[in-house]
Amino acid sequence: MLEIALVTCRSLPDLDEDDRLLIEPLDALGCRVTAASWDDPKVDWDRFAVSVIRSTWDYTKSRNAFVTRAQSVPRLLNAAEVVAWNTDKRYLRHLAAAGVPVVPTAWISDTASLDLPRLENMSSSHPSVPGHLTRRATISAIPNRAPGRQAMRSVYLQAARQ
Repeated sequence: MLEIALVTCRSLPDLDEDDRLLIEPLDALGCRVTAASWDDPKVDWDRFAVSVIRSTWDYTKSRNAFVTRAQSVPRLLNAAEVVAWNTDKRYLRHLAAAGVPVVPTAWISDTASLDLPRLENMSSSHPSVPGHLTRRATISAIPNRAPGRQAMRSVYLQAARQ
């Protein structure tokens, strides 16, 4: 039986409800699905035929550790180079500059000039994603698809630890 890891976070040990929809069809194909938290040191990644990043919502707290884990997981369906690029949300600037539509994003390098009401208003109508700016504070709207699918419409400030 082919064993597949759906990579998640510790707060979703039984996967996100969308991810659970994959279990039955994969089982019908003869695959065994296992939820594996990306930061669990007990996970034996070598046992999986393939690992697929799914609901790793907490990676923003430890982005460097997350990227390092991605680089160490054998047969990770998501290439580690793409994981590194995608987890640094500044890539949205490059896409926007190339004319690709992106979600509205507020780029902030000076936390003294934060317009929290504007950001909170953005988060109520648009999913926003964290960016990681070296030695700067990062502001982001918590996505509507946050862990547990809670309708979170608040803004958080996180000191970048890079």
